[in-house]
Amino acid sequence: MDKAIMKMNGIKIAEEESRNEILQIKNCIRCQMQNEYTNKFCKKCGFILDKEEAQKVIKGDEERKQADEIMNKLIQDPEILEMIKNKMKNQIFS
Repeated sequence: MDKAIMKMNGIKIAEEESRNEILQIKNCIRCQMQNEYTNKFCKKCGFILDKEEAQKVIKGDEERKQADEIMNKLIQDPEILEMIKNKMKNQIFS
């Protein structure tokens, strides 16, 4: 069948689809580098290019940062620091 007729009837041709994909780019969420459509990771910083997965990683990073900040504040208190040390000793030697 003629490609023009197929196109008029809404039938996409595989080579045309792949050509369009090659022309598309993916911008990295982290560093804004333009990457080829087929890349899964940024060629500059290595970050995930899939937006949903990248958002999960970013959210996890933010949660870890908040937990680190809380823990840093807690260990500033000598009583809490001593309690943590004792608890760890009990866990290691039990």
